[in-house]
Amino acid sequence: MILGHERQVRYFDRVMVADRMSHAYLLHGPERVGKRAVARALACALLCPQYKKDSQSIADAGDDCRGCREIDAGTHLDVVRISIEQALAPPKDKEMRSEISIHDIRELKSRFAYAPVQDAWRIAIIDGIDTMGRDAEVAFLKLLEEPGKQTLFLLIARSRDAVPPTIASRATPILFSLVSDNALAPFVRAHLPRENLQEILALARGRAGLAVVWARETRLLVEEKKLAAGFEKSFAGGAAELLALSERVSNDEILRNRARDMWICSLRRHLRGTDGDERRGAVVRIAHALDVAGAMDETHVNARLAMDALLIG
Repeated sequence: MILGHERQVRYFDRVMVADRMSHAYLLHGPERVGKRAVARALACALLCPQYKKDSQSIADAGDDCRGCREIDAGTHLDVVRISIEQALAPPKDKEMRSEISIHDIRELKSRFAYAPVQDAWRIAIIDGIDTMGRDAEVAFLKLLEEPGKQTLFLLIARSRDAVPPTIASRATPILFSLVSDNALAPFVRAHLPRENLQEILALARGRAGLAVVWARETRLLVEEKKLAAGFEKSFAGGAAELLALSERVSNDEILRNRARDMWICSLRRHLRGTDGDERRGAVVRIAHALDVAGAMDETHVNARLAMDALLIG
């Protein structure tokens, strides 16, 4: 299900109708906004025999055919997924890995070594291309430079600047932004408690993926509310509380990103009720927070120092 992103969907619809698919696309933008949903829809549209490109949008692809169910289950022979959590090659140790390894790329190359059956598309969805190790990057670049017939690479990243230039320059960039409340509201009304519409939209902060997850498991929405309440309590405290929050979340990427986003939202809310010098100071704080947030996405900055700078700087 794709919520929002009408411009990106229209672009891929035109590409499908014109049969001008690039060999690689870089889907980049904030986490949980819908990049994976679009990648999934594109894979379904290319491989589903029921999809009619002249009369359907990719947003309508992947409803209930066998191939689409196999794509969702990760068992489709022509769709390969790679991420930090989903390795193609079994890791040699059981520790949590921190990058996509060269072993994944070697396995991908092996799977794509043979021609597809009946000119079917072969699709690799690489989620977290910005986490690829140096050896993997070099090996993948060779695949990217010489793609086989009917081969498509869908590369997903939080920021284009975080992707190695040699890879980013060889893929068509597709920017994703936060989804508007107007685009999210109909889904929230249909699948989540209507009386909490504004609260849920505020918690989602334009991240459609969160709303979809909460619709599937409402307990996660309850947990998100508790998390937000805890963050807000820390935000209302002094420097000691903010530094304690930084220490608590800095080693957990998910918590760190949630705290960062909620802090920026808190600063923006504060901006609405200010004027004069106070307003100018609030604008400076927001600009500083956005700069730090960008550095966290695009560089390998020390997470603890970055959170300290974000909250206190």
